[in-house]
Amino acid sequence: MLQVAHAVLVTLLALLTLLAALAALALLTALAALILALLEGLVAQLLLTADHVAELVELAHHVVVTVLHLAGPRHLQILQHRLQFLQ
Repeated sequence: MLQVAHAVLVTLLALLTLLAALAALALLTALAALILALLEGLVAQLLLTADHVAELVELAHHVVVTVLHLAGPRHLQILQHRLQFLQ
């Protein structure tokens, strides 16, 4: 009778250990999901910032092209003369 009770207690202790390991695994899974969500938000913010920078560069390019177009070829000749003078 004592051996049966001992075997039951050992089995219960093994099941309790397994249950604790499963609880720790569930906690680690939840923590990993939280970390991944935070990293996803960070990457989204970085990509959004990069998109805004690209839009600003594109806008600056359009401004430069428009100014050069409005200035006409004479402006480019002045720039070329200045470059030749500096050389």
